[in-house]
Amino acid sequence: MKEEQKEEKEDEKEEAIATIEDTKKEIVEMEDQRKEEHAAFLAAKAADESAIELLTKAKESLGKYKKDNKINDGKIQEDIKAALVQKQPGSPEFEISEETAPDANFQKKDSNKQQSKGILSILTMIIEDLGSEIKHSIADEIATQTEFEEAVAKAKKLIAELEDKVKQLKEIIATRNEEMTQEHEVMDDNEDSLASENKHKKEITPDCDWIINSFAERGAKRAAEMEGLTSAKEFLAGAAPSLLQKDPSVKDSVFPKLSFLEPRH
Repeated sequence: MKEEQKEEKEDEKEEAIATIEDTKKEIVEMEDQRKEEHAAFLAAKAADESAIELLTKAKESLGKYKKDNKINDGKIQEDIKAALVQKQPGSPEFEISEETAPDANFQKKDSNKQQSKGILSILTMIIEDLGSEIKHSIADEIATQTEFEEAVAKAKKLIAELEDKVKQLKEIIATRNEEMTQEHEVMDDNEDSLASENKHKKEITPDCDWIINSFAERGAKRAAEMEGLTSAKEFLAGAAPSLLQKDPSVKDSVFPKLSFLEPRH
């Protein structure tokens, strides 16, 4: 029974150890994946920040050019849709003949202010979008890191619980081994005692058999001895005096007086 219990505990211990190893591998995999994700986040964030820096410089340069040349575009965001609008179906088409000479009139510095205004609006929109993307990516990174830390904490807690279980199982198995060792020692002692008793039995068997076999004969001899002793006692107690009385010629001096034969008063 204890052997079966020991085997069950051994199986539980091996299963717990295997689970611990698998969980440790999962933690390593999660850590590697988290490192890759964090590296990708940092790279994307750095790229967005570089783009924002570059676009901001371009926007500042264009704004300085307009300021230096006193070009007033109004609010930058007002014509952003106009700058990005695409040709809609059904819009009129204006064709210019290949033979028509291009307009040779020279334009002023602010002649393309609407185009530059649209560029500024586009730059502003891109910068804002990149800033919003960085903000959301940071929030996602924090959430992902939090989930990762929680998952690792759960895995480590499981490992700690399994390690405690393995420790307890080892103690139980050690106790079972000790009990089984003691049982084997007791069994060995019993076997030695049984062997000693069997040896002693073998040694005394001939004498016992002789006593048993001669018991009847010895009993008969004892009975005969008892009968002889009884007869002798009766003879000494009463038979001898009666014989002496029948022969008056026998004097008392011939036989010494036996005090133990005299009647007791």
